[in-house]
Amino acid sequence: MSREVAHRAIALAKANGASEVAAGVMMSDVLAEALFGDSHQASKDVDAALTIGSSRSTLTTQLRVAGAQDTPLISRIEKTL
Repeated sequence: MSREVAHRAIALAKANGASEVAAGVMMSDVLAEALFGDSHQASKDVDAALTIGSSRSTLTTQLRVAGAQDTPLISRIEKTL
C-alpha cells in the first residue's frame, strides 16, 4: 500500500470512529518501514498508533514489528501490555 493511500485510509477510519482500524493501517506502514530499514520512522509511527488504538491485536502486531528491528521498542510496547 502506498504511503498516500495509507494516510487516506487512516484519516477515513479516524473520521468514522474506527480507531483500531486506523491503528492497524498504521501498523502495516510500520511493518514496511521496519522491514526496509527505517527503524527511526517505524518507532515514531508505533508511538502514533498507540495514541489512537491499543487493542491486544494492535500491540501484538507492534511486538512482531519491533522484534524485527528494535529491542528498546519491544520493551516500550511490553510495558503497554
